[in-house]
Amino acid sequence: MKLLVDIGNSNITIGVYNTKWKHVWRFDTNKKQNSLFYAIKLNDVLWEAGIKPMDIEFKVL
Repeated sequence: MKLLVDIGNSNITIGVYNTKWKHVWRFDTNKKQNSLFYAIKLNDVLWEAGIKPMDIEFKVL
């Protein structure tokens, strides 16, 4: 699986792709939040989707 991240001014879009899009999430960009906030949020949505870190082959930012 591939983890793709698009960080924009108004939202952050995260997708998991494995021959087709398995999941896509969008979060509002908030300048008051630090990177730890988004790391925890990403970890939570991956866990809820049943995706383990070892399932991700590579990441694209």
